[in-house]
Amino acid sequence: MSLGTAPVNLSNLQQPFGSSGQTTGLRNPFGLAETPSLSNTGSLLAAPPSNQVHFPDGALNPINVASRVLVFDIDETIAARVTKSDKKKLEKAGYKVYDVGPDEKGQTDEFPYFIERPGAKELMKKLVNEGFVLVASSRNVPHHVEKVISTLGFGDLLFHHFARYHLNHKDQLDFKKYPNHSNNIGFWARSFNWLCRNTVGWFSDALRWIRCKLFNQRPYRNTPVGTVNKYPPALCGARVLFDDQPENTSHAKRSGDWVHVQIKRFPGNVQGMKESEERDSSGNYKWWAEFLKATDILKDPARGWQELFRTSYSKEPKITKVEVDKVFNDKLSRTFGFRV
Repeated sequence: MSLGTAPVNLSNLQQPFGSSGQTTGLRNPFGLAETPSLSNTGSLLAAPPSNQVHFPDGALNPINVASRVLVFDIDETIAARVTKSDKKKLEKAGYKVYDVGPDEKGQTDEFPYFIERPGAKELMKKLVNEGFVLVASSRNVPHHVEKVISTLGFGDLLFHHFARYHLNHKDQLDFKKYPNHSNNIGFWARSFNWLCRNTVGWFSDALRWIRCKLFNQRPYRNTPVGTVNKYPPALCGARVLFDDQPENTSHAKRSGDWVHVQIKRFPGNVQGMKESEERDSSGNYKWWAEFLKATDILKDPARGWQELFRTSYSKEPKITKVEVDKVFNDKLSRTFGFRV
């Protein structure tokens, strides 16, 4: 049975998924506000209410359970960061612009505003109805991610989210645990990465740190050119990442244990909003094309992410076994009845 034949009725998910734009209390089992990242928290909320989400027998094929979990990148994909100059232009054109605001220390992000991509919620609802579990990530710090998700009401549709910034933590740099992953690189690549971090990368980070201090912004270290985080399987077992960054394609192809689906970039300006509003003859937003093409393969239990990998890269996946965070897996089991 295809996952597409086992739709979820979103009207019945009001309690387990929380109210629109709200992430408070035990009525929200996904704990988006309380658990910003799997890599920097040790606990999740208690088990969700009794009206859990279940799928018919046969909808899940054990070898393709990982195909059910999809990772969305947030920035420049389903939302976009906005500069002060673009904020004025967007508001003049009649578009809603949101303020990230300061964190608990009074610091702001380098990009203090953001916008929602037209059709983002509709796409997420469609995927949830087709049986997919959505996880979101961002390269930014948790404060930015939480603010975007809670303000736009994405928490109603996301199972969890984390900041990719935390993947730079030393606990995520174990070459032995994921031998087939793309950051298990050779001697010359490691040497090049070391030079990047300690020359150009160091200088760039220093300039960013000075600027952030002058404007009371939160400084953070960019991932140096040429380095790869263990992403996405390491934290949530997902084998498919939807992102706009082209370098992820080469990372995924070399890794062999996940697929990168490159989607059209969403710039935080008037042009980006107008382009994202365009629809095709079927009434779907045109920027959905890559999502729909990929999920058509993923919905078939006999194909899954492995077939998507073959279709995308014309080679066989390596299917590295990953040790998914137990807390995440327990929550997944409680809510959906399966583990990855």
